Amino acid sequence: MKQNIIEILLKDIQNCKIFFIDVSFPVDDNLLENSLIENGQLTPILISRKNNEFFIIDGRKRFFLMEKLNFKKITLKILNYSSEIINFIKFLKINLYRKFNPIEISNLLKYSENYFQDKILTKYIFSRLQLKYSSVNLKNYLSLQHLTHFGKTLLVNEKLNLNLAIKLSKLDEKSQNKFLKLCENLKLNSNKQKKVFERIFDISKREDLNFYETIEKYFKKYSIEEYSKALEDEFFQNLLKIHSPDYYNFIEKFNNQKNLVLSNVKGLNIYSPSNFEDNTLKVEIFFKTYSELKEKLEKLKEFNFQL
Repeated sequence: MKQNIIEILLKDIQNCKIFFIDVSFPVDDNLLENSLIENGQLTPILISRKNNEFFIIDGRKRFFLMEKLNFKKITLKILNYSSEIINFIKFLKINLYRKFNPIEISNLLKYSENYFQDKILTKYIFSRLQLKYSSVNLKNYLSLQHLTHFGKTLLVNEKLNLNLAIKLSKLDEKSQNKFLKLCENLKLNSNKQKKVFERIFDISKREDLNFYETIEKYFKKYSIEEYSKALEDEFFQNLLKIHSPDYYNFIEKFNNQKNLVLSNVKGLNIYSPSNFEDNTLKVEIFFKTYSELKEKLEKLKEFNFQL
């Protein structure tokens, strides 16, 4: 592969056609800009050239920052032009040394699908990224294009689960941001986010409301009020009450009975399960003698403590 390193005046190429690929997210050029100010250009910008057309394979950010900072000269490493798809593959080989976040993968696949419409190239990208190719996986990554900026930011900062982000991307922008604000305000982890999303989605379908309307109707205060553990507990209690009223009433009855027993039988722990689908309940009885154990079991029978 023939290549030449040259130094030219920046103004001499400003009127040329400049092509580049930008898949970065988030965009933060502050460190690079400071480095250029302090140290100047340290490495050549890699381009493929065809007459007055320049395809930037590596160094797009540096090129435009140098233009912004009014650099007089720029150093280029010029490759022989072959084709647009070969230039794209060169870009992949050079840039895939780092780990791409899910939004950058989505941007890369979008570029490939929209510009080249070549499944072989798309499969090559999956292979280079060490991802399993399937039409479903491709569709899922492309769906992230519809995620709001708020959602994308949470995803790349690992504060939003990828599978949940894919589901969220199918909602309108208002619904996405309303849900994400709710999760952020309640400091919900990934597992809780998933649980909350599924339950609110069920409620919205049952009541024929869209996702945003459901949150506004039932849970608006929880995305506004200052966080506290009491606020989080109250939210989950109300979520359960609205989503599963029969189950909520059962839990209420169970807890009342449990509290009555614990107030009358000392040396006893009863752990309320998150659900009763497995028909198990953990009860700890502390005793020193068999007669003490027998006495406590008899008291449990007196209170008719059973599910």
